[in-house]
Amino acid sequence: MKISKTSFRWIAATSVYWIIFFFLIGGDYHGAYRFVHGFYLSAISATQPLNKVLEPLNPSFSSALISMYNCEPQMGSDGKMYKLDGATKIRPEEGMYIYELCRKINPQRTLEIGFAYGFSTLYFLAALKANGKGSHVVIDPFEITDWHGIGLKKAQEMGMDRYLHFIQEKDVFGLPALAKEGLQFDVIFIDGNHRFDDVLLGFTLSDYVCAKGGYIILHDSMMPSIRKVVTFIERNRSDYQRQDLPIANVGVFKKLHDDRRQWTHFVPF
Repeated sequence: MKISKTSFRWIAATSVYWIIFFFLIGGDYHGAYRFVHGFYLSAISATQPLNKVLEPLNPSFSSALISMYNCEPQMGSDGKMYKLDGATKIRPEEGMYIYELCRKINPQRTLEIGFAYGFSTLYFLAALKANGKGSHVVIDPFEITDWHGIGLKKAQEMGMDRYLHFIQEKDVFGLPALAKEGLQFDVIFIDGNHRFDDVLLGFTLSDYVCAKGGYIILHDSMMPSIRKVVTFIERNRSDYQRQDLPIANVGVFKKLHDDRRQWTHFVPF
């Protein structure tokens, strides 16, 4: 069934209205403003040609990403070609935020939860290559079984596999192992399981490996489950400061200092 442009615009406008309504009914006026502001700027950036958005990247990375965004079949770690589902990805402006943040702070170590086709991984690796230093860790128990190792293969094709450490575990096991090693990361991107409790647990465990002055990024922050985690952090974790962004659908927090809460601390969210 085809949807007319008028119907599509009506559906989009109605969706935006209800998202804003739920922000306001929950008393999150600042959240409503951030959403409208980010949505507006994202809509502007979405009108730019893809190759223009990715222009700052090394040509090999931008070419690989353009091929993936165009849903062209990609090679898995088993040497076979696979179709992409067209939905599992981050938007180019979100990826470029990761790239520019990593270029700006020049991280020693970066980490992401969720691998899949490797969209976000390529932005991390492009920044590490441009910086000439750093290493990247990715945690995903389903990279081989569900995603055919396409993300791993892309890192290999970019010649960056030696800078990447893949942990084929759930984050609930992978993150404590990294903490036990005493490792600290400057940028952490959480984009795995999207259930509220899993994301909250992912953030809590990520805090133990997040360096002071480092950043934790929550993807898909417009989803109710993740928006709830964002609200928890804003109201209960004064050791983290939310960053205002020119893009929607990501919540970014900078770690200011260690957690100083009393053991009885709790603010409803």
